[in-house]
Amino acid sequence: MNRLKKGLFVTLGVAAAFAAGFGWQFLRAERLERRVAEVERDLAFQALATELGVAAIEASRQSYESARRVSSEFFTGLQASIDRAPADVRNELASILARRDDVITDLSRAVPASADTLAALFIRYHLAWSGARPDDEHGVGDSVPAPAR
Repeated sequence: MNRLKKGLFVTLGVAAAFAAGFGWQFLRAERLERRVAEVERDLAFQALATELGVAAIEASRQSYESARRVSSEFFTGLQASIDRAPADVRNELASILARRDDVITDLSRAVPASADTLAALFIRYHLAWSGARPDDEHGVGDSVPAPAR
């Protein structure tokens, strides 16, 4: 009986050690899986920002057809991804998405003001993701003080 108890305790000890190690690794894997999902989401939205920036640059170069294609890709991607966005930026992204038809129409008509519209949308997109309020002025009237002599 002593030998049976000893074997049972050893078996239970090994099982407990295995369960502890498995639990620790499981929790670690879950945490890393959440982090990977978050990074993938952020990367997808950064890729969208890049597309919007390229569209703004193309429009400023008066390459309206290229800007229209890229902005169309941006708006399509935004529409597909908006439900994955954090709640605090979703309203601003929806507001940007609401401008889709106007922007695409202006670009197809080669309206020069469309470059400014895309640049403003890019700034709004960036501010939404950076956590700044869209009402804040960034870069307007900012000056760098002259170095002290």
